[in-house]
Amino acid sequence: MSEVRDPIGRLHLVGYEKLTDHGLALPVFGRSPGANVFYTARSSEPGGAGGHIANFDHYDPDSLVPLPLEQIRETGVGEPWLDIFLWEDVAYVGSAPEIWHALAEMRERIAEHSPLSLLALAEGVDSAPDLQLVQKAFSWLTRRYGRQKAEEWRNDIYLRGIVLKSVRRELGAYTDKTDVRRALQEELTVRQDGHKIIIKLPLLNFEGLGSFFGRAVGLGLEPELAKVDNRTSENVMRIAALQVASSKTQGKSTTTEIKNEINQYLSLILQDLLPSKTRPNEAMYQQIVGNIVSHRASKNNIFAMGWATYTGDGIQITDAGRKYLRTLRLQS
Repeated sequence: MSEVRDPIGRLHLVGYEKLTDHGLALPVFGRSPGANVFYTARSSEPGGAGGHIANFDHYDPDSLVPLPLEQIRETGVGEPWLDIFLWEDVAYVGSAPEIWHALAEMRERIAEHSPLSLLALAEGVDSAPDLQLVQKAFSWLTRRYGRQKAEEWRNDIYLRGIVLKSVRRELGAYTDKTDVRRALQEELTVRQDGHKIIIKLPLLNFEGLGSFFGRAVGLGLEPELAKVDNRTSENVMRIAALQVASSKTQGKSTTTEIKNEINQYLSLILQDLLPSKTRPNEAMYQQIVGNIVSHRASKNNIFAMGWATYTGDGIQITDAGRKYLRTLRLQS
């Protein structure tokens, strides 16, 4: 699947691929009802129901189920997200509120037999009683798989998912970056300690957790936020900058090269990857790299230590710099 970079105009929701026998399916789009080139939509709220269509991606379906003509819907970027919900071999098409309304007479039965599917749909409906559905889903999972598995779902999937969605809303398109998604996946953790539910959130400033706290309390838990206020130190960044320069011909590297390649020599954490407050087009780690090069008057930088010289648009590592890397066993 690859991103559609050129505007493709309006598309039609022409069919779907089954993900399960019931619940949400994968909507598939084409330029016309008889299209043979297909697309999937990307949501403005990744990982969540609702939102709007943010973009389309080329897609090659394995087993496309076409919709009848009366259910085909025309849509485009910026319009409400469209879902397909399967129940008892019937496909319900529309926005989450439209499908929720269409399922009115069946919702109680779905909640009893497939609460997870109904909960996924309810996330896109403001008026849906999702807390009641969570409790039903928890009871259903407990009966089927035991309390431990039910708690793992509630904590690691449901509550952690709420935090992830809040972070995505806060950071916007920044969370589309591969390294940011990876860092979020690795660093955002949830842990239960008795009745406490503790979220470890590696962000500098984040206040959009009202939904998480409300849901946790509603489920009989005591929510707690364990903030992590740290990022990769400037000293570690200096060493990595020297490594970038050392890899270049004559040991010279521009500031731009260092910014683009420094992640090959260290593991950047989420706070390194957040947008800079003073340079909106750069991540925090790129701003720090810029500071390393521009703050040449500092008494403890790589220039003062004799490890590098300034070239006008970057740095050149010195023999002393290479020796320093060897003492750290970072260069043979």
